[in-house]
Amino acid sequence: MRPEFTGEVTRAVCLISGDKTTLVSRRGIEETILKTPNDFPNLSNLPKPSMRCIISRVMNEFYPRWEEGSKPSGNSFVWKITGSKRRRR
Repeated sequence: MRPEFTGEVTRAVCLISGDKTTLVSRRGIEETILKTPNDFPNLSNLPKPSMRCIISRVMNEFYPRWEEGSKPSGNSFVWKITGSKRRRR
């Protein structure tokens, strides 16, 4: 993964979540990027399917998916940001 993409996704997450415990969705990240494309020059220039794929890959690398109930959903596009340990490879 290119570091510029990782940096832009994590910057969008910080803008969305602030200091509160929260969940962040892929759609929320995407909307943040599209609202201020000059702040995210690498991601905002990609086609939407590519941008969504990169967002999901970065988020899956660094944050656990939000699990509703006892069974995790493999298709979840929501991640638990605060109160969880950041993943490292």
